[in-house]
Amino acid sequence: MNERGLVKLLVILAILIGFGYTGASFGKPYFKYFRFRADAKEILSMGLDEDKLRAKLLNLAIDLKIPLRQDNIFIEKRTAIEEKVYIMKVKARWSEKVDLFGLYQKRLEFKLEEEGKYMKDYEKSIGREGR
Repeated sequence: MNERGLVKLLVILAILIGFGYTGASFGKPYFKYFRFRADAKEILSMGLDEDKLRAKLLNLAIDLKIPLRQDNIFIEKRTAIEEKVYIMKVKARWSEKVDLFGLYQKRLEFKLEEEGKYMKDYEKSIGREGR
């Protein structure tokens, strides 16, 4: 391989590494968002009260290294029309900064809105009726 071929190879490798690093830098926050969203949906169906739900979501955010604060989680509980089902709705917002070698910085905004349902009889079965 001559010198020109080696330079060409190194340039192509540098470009590929740059694309890989950029993809990983931007992909990681989105992976955490989708993982948090899936787990939040599962937690919502557990029938937890608002304080326990908020605590579980905060612990999940800590585990995933998501910069979510307690005051950025909003929980709403309502009864469905048929009066046999509770609907829990959670909203959360946070942002993460992606830094590419100090040359380019981008703030990514994330917004979660998920809803879960559980039976009112579920509260009776675990002894939480009327709380």
